[in-house]
Amino acid sequence: MHKYSLRFKDSKIEEQYLIHRSKTLQFPTLTYVTGGGFLLLMINFFVHLINQKYQNAIKNGAIAGYLLLQYIFLRKYLKFRKYTNLALLICNMIFTAFEYQNPATVKTYYDGYILGSNQMLVHNILMFANNLRLGIVANISHTISRILIVQLYQGSMDIQQYVYTTVLSLSFIVIQYEIEKQYRNSFFLSLKDSTWEIMTPLFLKKPYFLFSFNQEENAYQVISSHLKEYFESETPLTTFMYQSKVLGNESLQAYIQRLTIKSIENNHNLCLFNQYLNVEYLNKKIAISMIAYQFEKVIYAIIIESEDPIRKEQKTKYLQQIQIYKEFFHLQIMPINKVLATLLKENHHPLLRDLRISLIEIYYQQSQVCELKLVTIKKLLQKCVQLFQTPKHSINIVCNEDIKFVTMKHALIIFLLEILKKNNGEFLQIRISQVQNTSIQVIGMNYLPQSELFLKSKEMLVERVLESQNCKFNMIFRFYVHINENTALKFQ
Repeated sequence: MHKYSLRFKDSKIEEQYLIHRSKTLQFPTLTYVTGGGFLLLMINFFVHLINQKYQNAIKNGAIAGYLLLQYIFLRKYLKFRKYTNLALLICNMIFTAFEYQNPATVKTYYDGYILGSNQMLVHNILMFANNLRLGIVANISHTISRILIVQLYQGSMDIQQYVYTTVLSLSFIVIQYEIEKQYRNSFFLSLKDSTWEIMTPLFLKKPYFLFSFNQEENAYQVISSHLKEYFESETPLTTFMYQSKVLGNESLQAYIQRLTIKSIENNHNLCLFNQYLNVEYLNKKIAISMIAYQFEKVIYAIIIESEDPIRKEQKTKYLQQIQIYKEFFHLQIMPINKVLATLLKENHHPLLRDLRISLIEIYYQQSQVCELKLVTIKKLLQKCVQLFQTPKHSINIVCNEDIKFVTMKHALIIFLLEILKKNNGEFLQIRISQVQNTSIQVIGMNYLPQSELFLKSKEMLVERVLESQNCKFNMIFRFYVHINENTALKFQ
């Protein structure tokens, strides 16, 4: 995070923060301000209309209309929701403009006192909802406006008031800075916590449980876990903790509870305990690691360090057998694929084509879709299109010969085949472009396929959809850097 601007150095984190702040604070604030402001302005509109002050009535009505249209626009079009920050600043400036009106309705000092307090409260709410930069702009604008209003209606102002106003404004900027800093630190910490919860299963391959104790429900709650089937139970954590024995007949649950109470009483560190011990579970000796940290509540982690040798051997044999069946299945598909390719050259029958496409998709479904390869996209597209190209099916490819990118080739083939299968004989154009990212544009389809195969491959391949309307779909492929060559079923 930059020291003065407080912007995150990582642009993606900054973008996530702005979206989060807009969603949780700025747009709700705009909702309340728009609702309240619209109501008050419309009341003033009718009051001025009754009193035949048409100029003031028009002014109030126009601003009320603007606030309502602004809110409806931002609510309807989510892609513009990021401009809520600017909308709050505009609202603030509008309310400031009202202060230039001569407050003829203020009859006593206390009327002016309560009016000024309410106005400043509204300004402060809007400034605190703003991001730091626009919040400071609003603060400085208000300071200048207050001085100008006094100059306009009073003619002069004491030097003491100038100094007092300036110092308070600068002090308020410091407060804005600190509040923004705390907001960002809080967001960053929550982001790190959620990231660790996602990443933990990726690098920890051993069976484990991450859990806490809910005092209200008097039960343990699993935060994250891996290989729950190892414990053969619908409630694996509870089963493991109550059926595992430590130091004779004491259950693991009782041991953890006793150790937690003792550690809280005698230990003032965040880490309550970190132990490695052997437990007996279903008449088998198992080595586990136990860790407990105390934050707002105690978070526990149990990691199974060693599996039962018999179970481990059975699992290995099972995986080996599955691999043998896969290889046998692939060997059977290859000659069938070649025969179908030959038949299709002689007679392009739809049933033969559909059979071959299904065969190819089954093959790639069984393959390792996570393998990354360097793909020459035009060649791959041409091979896919050959399966569908007939006098009735016009499929146009717009792609340079030299466009290559690293992706999950197995998933990409399924992705393309599912798109081509949706073509009902109408004109279809597929454009591939590569500038900073590789993008695919599909023109001529009313909607993308919704099959499970397509959705899974799309999730793996597509980073974001840029356009999805008027029979045109524009998508950006994910960027990968690793390359791992592997054999694959060849298109004939």
